[in-house]
Amino acid sequence: MRQLTSLFLLPFTFACLPEEVESETPVIEAESGSYYMSFSIETPDNTLWVLGLSETLDESLVDLENVFEFDGIVREFGGDFYVNAGARITKWTVDDGALTEGPTLDLSGEGIEGGYFLVADADNGFLLDNQNLVVTQFNPTTMLITESYDLSSIPRDDIGQEIRRPIYRDGTLFIYIAYTDNRQVFINNLTVGVLDLESGDVTVLEDERCPVSAGFGGYLDENNDLYLWGDAFGGFAVFAGETKPNCLLRIPSGSTTFDDFQFTPQTLLPQFFPFGMHYAGNGVATGSGLDLAAILGAKDPFAAFAANSHATIAYDITTGEALLVDDIPLGGLQTESNYQVEGLTYLAPTTGEIDVDDFTNVESSMIELDPETLEASELFRFPGFLGGFGRIE
Repeated sequence: MRQLTSLFLLPFTFACLPEEVESETPVIEAESGSYYMSFSIETPDNTLWVLGLSETLDESLVDLENVFEFDGIVREFGGDFYVNAGARITKWTVDDGALTEGPTLDLSGEGIEGGYFLVADADNGFLLDNQNLVVTQFNPTTMLITESYDLSSIPRDDIGQEIRRPIYRDGTLFIYIAYTDNRQVFINNLTVGVLDLESGDVTVLEDERCPVSAGFGGYLDENNDLYLWGDAFGGFAVFAGETKPNCLLRIPSGSTTFDDFQFTPQTLLPQFFPFGMHYAGNGVATGSGLDLAAILGAKDPFAAFAANSHATIAYDITTGEALLVDDIPLGGLQTESNYQVEGLTYLAPTTGEIDVDDFTNVESSMIELDPETLEASELFRFPGFLGGFGRIE
């Protein structure tokens, strides 16, 4: 692994990595059309965030001798890469066949601690500080702050809250909210904060049709309709005694409220508890389904997550169907998004049992799926968890 010394990175201790680190920042060759893949590896001391680049879609993407280590989560947008480490965001651009470090936006002096990070388009990026209840909006092109928003109207007096993943659409930021006391007690309704970026006003929507959400899913489709996923807080609400089935609701394009649409996968495949709802295009979404026997027999939600009993499911939202993807064997959890390249969908479930107290031995499988035929194949395996995938524009 090649370390970028200008980023003040921690030394790594993962057993498969070389002991010597280059003393100078290496040139990162990056051509338009190359594949990129970011993933995280847990070590006994820290988390490594790495980026692989390759002209071919194979195990060369995850060759630990050639990937590059960054100091935070790596996201791509428009051919540029953004590295988020706490309250600091650094932009990397592809220039003359190389990935070049650009400006850094450091919000630590503003009292920001970091949180959920999103680059929505060339003009709108967001860092959601879920501890201080502040959203910082920045311009990903210039890497300058454009606005700051206060979310202090979200908390309630009778229960705590967790602010989860944001989704941006047309001047509005939709933010999953879970009202909970230490994940032991929940207000078990799908709840979302609606932040109007022009006025700064925050409206909280609460819908009783679906359970509380941890934000493991939700997407915009080709019609710019927003679909939000109630997932019983990833199963935690089930262990708190809640029984409302997971389901998907819609906020149509041009609206900031839910309409009458509802999709409930458990009515179609009642033997599975559905995790994740990620869009694959043309009305199809994918996720994993945990055998209900596994979740009901688990001692806690983390043990359920770790079970190697997750099937891959394709949901046709337009026809209301749910189909098992037989080509993908039972595997681990798929809470991370899927990714689309040239009409195909890529996802990376973990393989084998996971020790929830020790992620250092986690392995994932990169899967290529045709969302029309549901034919799938494994491309390669890699250590850790998938963080991002695509081709450089």
